[in-house]
Amino acid sequence: MSILLHLFIFTKTWLGALSLSEFPFRDFKDAAVEAQLTTTLTGYLDAAFVLFSAAYLYPRRESLLELPCRRLWTLFLILLLIAAVFIAPSPLLALRRFVKVLVFLSIYAVMFVRAREADSNTLTSLKWILRSAWIPVLYGIGDFLAHAELSWTAISNRDYREYSTFMHANPFAYFCVIVLLVAVILWRYRPEIPVQRKTFLVVLSALVLIALVTTGTRGAILGAFIAFLLAIRSSWKLKIATASLAVIALFQVPTFANPVKAVGALALGNQDSLADAMLQTAEEIHEDDLEHTSELASRLLIWKTMIDGVGEHYLLGHGMNSAATFYEAESGLFLNPHNDYILLTFETGLCGLVLYWWILLGVGIVLIKRRKALLPSSLPGLLSDAGLFLIFFLAVISFTDNLFVDDYNTPLIWSILGAASGTVLRRTAQV
Repeated sequence: MSILLHLFIFTKTWLGALSLSEFPFRDFKDAAVEAQLTTTLTGYLDAAFVLFSAAYLYPRRESLLELPCRRLWTLFLILLLIAAVFIAPSPLLALRRFVKVLVFLSIYAVMFVRAREADSNTLTSLKWILRSAWIPVLYGIGDFLAHAELSWTAISNRDYREYSTFMHANPFAYFCVIVLLVAVILWRYRPEIPVQRKTFLVVLSALVLIALVTTGTRGAILGAFIAFLLAIRSSWKLKIATASLAVIALFQVPTFANPVKAVGALALGNQDSLADAMLQTAEEIHEDDLEHTSELASRLLIWKTMIDGVGEHYLLGHGMNSAATFYEAESGLFLNPHNDYILLTFETGLCGLVLYWWILLGVGIVLIKRRKALLPSSLPGLLSDAGLFLIFFLAVISFTDNLFVDDYNTPLIWSILGAASGTVLRRTAQV
């Protein structure tokens, strides 16, 4: 199982976008809807991983009795299965999405059980997450240098957004944040190791930071910043200093500053709605910024359309994989709402939304309660901080994107949450 788990982690970051006909990697914008929805090699890989995970976990089922929120997971899966088979407009495509959710639960449970057995299992898996970063990061930076205009104006205005092997820039950015988080864990763990032996971490972290900049993803940077302030145990002097520098730096970037100006105009009563404020801001700024500011206004239109479409289905939703199809029927564009709160409500109803965040909240409460007895520099302490970081990160990103069923990053997030839960519960039980 160890080999399969690490192979799964290593290939997840690039296999889904690999195209032999359009070598090397597909762009989400250029891929037809049918190509995005049909089962690919990664779909079969997901199904195989679920089956092998079940075979691995069955002899170890007693360990799963301590899995945080296992009953909520059961209720959530039952609800999703009902939403996929009986409610969804296309049950076959909905079941494919249901399999992805099974992948998240499987990797969460597998990492939990392995972390309960030994710290070495967790450390090995974390190292494989770092190894999985080399292909997308190096390819992404190289592709950006080959196609982008290397000027501050072009980069700050997101004229070219690098997506590397992820079909879109946003998941590439989220992946960079996760890799940096893992690098910090391994850097702070066992501080007695000489810095010279950590050169690998320094080089990779520098490359990942560069790659993060090339994506031009505001949500990833904002989410990571908020998660750092709320989840990581460090001095508030450091946090305040970091916050001050970050605010000054980000206000030099139009794609960050313009939405803030729009919100300010709305708060002062100068505009009737946020959409009007954003469009007014777009009229006052440089032509290069117009597309990105109007993009935010279009998101508001998508959200309003989706919320209005919930209607009488507010309890159980319209079924899995129905949001983009609904919006296509309404507007002619096949788009998800770019908001997990709205997506979950639309597809699984308030029941699904509450269960999903109840699970994440339950895991977070376990980590908060247990980490009080743990040293911040110990592996369980670092993992508990990392788990809480990812929960806060998810909570922020979910306002502007869909990570509930993200092929690339959600498995990694749940793997770290599983490792954090398993390690923390085992270590505090020994105290």
